[in-house]
Amino acid sequence: MSKHTPPRAYFHVHHEQMWEWATEPMENRIEYIKKEKPTSEIDTRLRLLKEIPYERIKSLVDTKGQYDAVQRTAWEQYEAVQRTFDMEALHRELCPDCPWDGRTIFP
Repeated sequence: MSKHTPPRAYFHVHHEQMWEWATEPMENRIEYIKKEKPTSEIDTRLRLLKEIPYERIKSLVDTKGQYDAVQRTAWEQYEAVQRTFDMEALHRELCPDCPWDGRTIFP
């Protein structure tokens, strides 16, 4: 069984956002900063880029996990209804003179 790795969050990954969840290894972002950002910004960006200790945001992580579970369940319910919903029949009924051919209204 593999050990679950908790999500990671960082301060100042991007200059216009105070903090955000990591979506990729931070080494990738650091390399990008070093290669692509103006020389005058690199030291400041790297100095301010800090991982937020997990124990300081555990309650936030737990709540996000609950949110994700609810969202996942709601999406699964939506997809189940969508699989049985006949949008094409509804379209034919409500738009009887529509030239829609499956790709465009301008055949």
